[in-house]
Amino acid sequence: GLAVGQGRQPVSWPARLLAARSRDQAAPVAPPYGLTLEEVVYPPDSELAAQARRARVVRSLPGPGDDDCVC
Repeated sequence: GLAVGQGRQPVSWPARLLAARSRDQAAPVAPPYGLTLEEVVYPPDSELAAQARRARVVRSLPGPGDDDCVC
């Protein structure tokens, strides 16, 4: 969130908030107005399978909050 990006909270903070399943400790959220999806780009059909494989690898990497993460 913004608090992490501004250095007011550690990188592990969002994972702890999600695990707590409570918004009591959450920071204010950014308002949705002003956010616009401008473009979605897909690779050519011939590259879709390779892109899907790369995405699966990234999604399976350990991250903050994972027991095996050395983040």
